[in-house]
Amino acid sequence: KTVEKAVERKRLTDTKQRLEREKKIVQGITSKIVFSLDLNTIFQEVSFELKKLIPYDHCGIVLLKEAEDPNILFSSADQSETRVFQGFVLPTRGTAMKWMLRYKNPHIERDLADTRSFVEDEALLAKGIRSIIRIPLTLKDRVIGMFILSSYQPGSYSVEHLEVLQQIAGQLAVAIENARLYERKRNLSKQLDQKVKERTRALFTLYEASKAINTASTLQEALNTILKFILDLIHYEIGEVYLIDEKSGKVSLVTALKSYYQTSVEFQTPVDYTSYIIENRQPLLIPDMASAPLSGAEDRGPETDQNQSPGPPPPTSGASAPPRLRAYIGIPIFSKDEKLMGILALGSTKPGAFSEEDLGVLFYMADHIVIAAQNARLLEEIIQSKRLSTLGEMASVVAHEIRNPLLRIRLWVDQLRRAIGAEDPGYKLLDNILREINGINNLMADILDYAKPIKLSKIQLDITTILEDALADFADDIRQKQIEVQKEYDLDIEGVRRGEALLEVDGMRIKQVFVNLIKNAIEAMEQGGSLTLKVRSLHMEPGDTHPLKPKLIEVSCRDTGCGMSVDTLKRVFDPFFTTKQKGSGLGMAIVKRLVELHQGEIEVKSREGVGTEFIIRFPVKQQAVIGAP
Repeated sequence: KTVEKAVERKRLTDTKQRLEREKKIVQGITSKIVFSLDLNTIFQEVSFELKKLIPYDHCGIVLLKEAEDPNILFSSADQSETRVFQGFVLPTRGTAMKWMLRYKNPHIERDLADTRSFVEDEALLAKGIRSIIRIPLTLKDRVIGMFILSSYQPGSYSVEHLEVLQQIAGQLAVAIENARLYERKRNLSKQLDQKVKERTRALFTLYEASKAINTASTLQEALNTILKFILDLIHYEIGEVYLIDEKSGKVSLVTALKSYYQTSVEFQTPVDYTSYIIENRQPLLIPDMASAPLSGAEDRGPETDQNQSPGPPPPTSGASAPPRLRAYIGIPIFSKDEKLMGILALGSTKPGAFSEEDLGVLFYMADHIVIAAQNARLLEEIIQSKRLSTLGEMASVVAHEIRNPLLRIRLWVDQLRRAIGAEDPGYKLLDNILREINGINNLMADILDYAKPIKLSKIQLDITTILEDALADFADDIRQKQIEVQKEYDLDIEGVRRGEALLEVDGMRIKQVFVNLIKNAIEAMEQGGSLTLKVRSLHMEPGDTHPLKPKLIEVSCRDTGCGMSVDTLKRVFDPFFTTKQKGSGLGMAIVKRLVELHQGEIEVKSREGVGTEFIIRFPVKQQAVIGAP
């Protein structure tokens, strides 16, 4: 009994000492990790102090991310040297971590050679691990990870180790959570600082852009400047600006900027993207064009001017294929009165390159595009006004200096004609002088007409009546040259039967337009030919509410005369340009000006030896169209 008591006392003493030692070590671990906010430091302290308490060959911590899958592994190599590192990514399916998430209990494997409960046990056994103990790291009944000790010896761990490990695990879970909260807070602070820097830089860039745009001398320069400043804020491979013609509704590429010129990028914006922005008047953000939500997208861009060059030429033969764009962002450009003016679009070869935040930058820059377009228009009007004013002043002086002598000369010629009589051989010469005087008078009238401001007196008139009135002035010429006149008048609009189309026009000025066109057509057909006059309405598609397709009345004048060369065709509307031996060269310039003053547009098509066609389109409201009485 004495021996038994001695043994019992020793056991109790040893137990007490062990418990005190364990308590001291646990308290030491707690004191060291409770104020630490670094995961690596926490793990180093735990793994180092734990060596004094429980033997192990490997120690590890598995931590869950915000989602349960995958995991992040922190580990130490062995008990002789603590090497902390962030390990590989682990899945949870079939693993001890998955079991911990479900049951929230510790797990002991006494000998992996006999029992292997989880998918990772095979790999551990292959590395020589025989026994292992796993403790869940739990915080408010939520498993955030797992604490692991393993040994090369079987049976190294038992239930006796659980109490002290669970104490450490509880403190470890709190310390890890605090460290994670601190890390998140620090990351948020860094992100906030970065956001502030980015916003400050963006504001400075936008301010600099405003100054640069206001000093641009041309619209092209202003748009290029805008795209360059956008590149400072949003990375893109190519940026483009499309503007919409107010009269025709044609979408034209005005400028394009590539972020590099070594390799060509195929910027083939699907028509669906452009159509979507125009028709819906909304921005469009496509993270990945390979899986774009708009179906039926074709690999071609919107209709663009033939003379535009949207960037460097494609690679020469032998060059590698250019990268295709994957991400797209585009916004509509609105004027101050909410009219759709165009599109600002960016493309990138990287999927997901653009975000919702980028839309704010683009809309801000779109406002500057509107200002640039208005400034360019005002500048053009000022230049035109000054040019016309100068021409008008010059014309007035010239007219005064020339017309008065011409009037006196005409009076003297008339007196001579009466004095000598029609039988005199000189009578014909006097007739020729009168014709030349009339020609000079007509020239002066054209110059004054082109130079002076034109005030229109608009009333509702029938366009076909004006055309017929102009045609009647050339009845004799048509008969003498045996010109065949064909008329095709079709004015059906929205079910209104064929009848009269009333337009708000200045009748005298529109007749002047038609007279010029018919006169030129007749002069182009020296040997006779065919003159075709067409008047028709242009409908919108059934059910189409496209904002850029107003109803139009189209008038065309087509002849089968000599036609025009390409060079002549390019200059046909230039003031003082003419291919005739006689003429001011102002006729077609005046025609174009009068058409545009009526918010219309004029187009010319011609082929040498085939003929010429002039096409005029006037916008018309539906209520301005009535049926025949």
